[in-house]
Amino acid sequence: MINSIKYLFLQKIYNFKKMATEKQVVQNKFLQLLRMAMGLEAQQPDTISDREWMEIHEVARMQTLLGVLFLAIKTLPENIRPPFKLLMQWTLEAERIRAANKILNNACVKLTELFGQEGHQTAILKGQANALLYSDTMCRQPGDIDIWVDGGKDNVLAMLNNMKLGYSLAYHHAHLNENLYDAPVEVHFRPSSGNYNPFTNNVLQKKLYQELNDLELTESGFYVPSGRFAMLMQLAHLRRHFLSEELGMRHVVDYYILLSKYGNIISESEIREIGLYQFARALMWVLHEMFGINKEQMLVDPDEKRGRMLLDKLFLCGNFGRSNSIIVALEGVNPYKRRLLLEIDKWKKLPLWGNEIIWADLVYWKSFFKMLPERIRRGTIHVN
Repeated sequence: MINSIKYLFLQKIYNFKKMATEKQVVQNKFLQLLRMAMGLEAQQPDTISDREWMEIHEVARMQTLLGVLFLAIKTLPENIRPPFKLLMQWTLEAERIRAANKILNNACVKLTELFGQEGHQTAILKGQANALLYSDTMCRQPGDIDIWVDGGKDNVLAMLNNMKLGYSLAYHHAHLNENLYDAPVEVHFRPSSGNYNPFTNNVLQKKLYQELNDLELTESGFYVPSGRFAMLMQLAHLRRHFLSEELGMRHVVDYYILLSKYGNIISESEIREIGLYQFARALMWVLHEMFGINKEQMLVDPDEKRGRMLLDKLFLCGNFGRSNSIIVALEGVNPYKRRLLLEIDKWKKLPLWGNEIIWADLVYWKSFFKMLPERIRRGTIHVN
């Protein structure tokens, strides 16, 4: 009896280790293909089994990197490519991504013209601006359109009201209720959601406003901000998503491309000033592990301990945490229990991420109590 229990226990340990090893192999091959797609890796994988291809496809889907990885697949010899059915599916998905980029780029041009006719300067932020820096500008899987409009919050909202465009309001943008030109749109009256810490956030926002004086009109027909703006703003954007909705690899690929394009145009002292030093160190370690950047290319010295936590989260969670096992497991759960479990998960990060976790909680509860009368009026005290 004791020997049987011991055997079963050892068998479970063996199976667990085997699964962990197989998962690591798939992750390594995924990263190798990703480096190939970005022109950083010449050596092709020796073999990829059909099962591994299915898992690699799932990782790419979860990370919204199907279009980018397809660039590598097209260069592989037939004996290494995905099985035929999966290859056809992947080809179709890549074509849909290209079509979606065309729709969003056209929408960016039309929005630039639309708000320009109302007397407002604009700039496309993040997604479609980042896509223009890729070797293939149509391979990046798009999301929504983030467009900054000058004039400040009151003027921008007055313009939207005059144009009879419905919206829901956030700290830094108005999310339009309808998809203008077949694209979801966020109209930014502030350049960034920024930091939870109000003191470092004020410094960050001032720097970003200064950079918005230097806009570039692209060949595509819309304006984009400077490289310094993109690197400052998206560093804060990555950290905020890591602490709240979690973070996907598409954001990290974007930042690698920004760093490759613009180099060390923001200093360590500047990163410290805006409260992003620890996260920047973690990100530099991740970029070294994923893409092999050296110390000369880094913004700050890498931090392996924080970097490993960040890289583990990247593989676990996918784009915006939509595959985060914690978030998925809590779907349909009592909202109070859900809030408690999410709080516990967030506070586990406190030892490594410090006061930004505390500020994030203060911001949340301030918003909660501010909206409490409205929640009571509606007959619900929702805590998500």
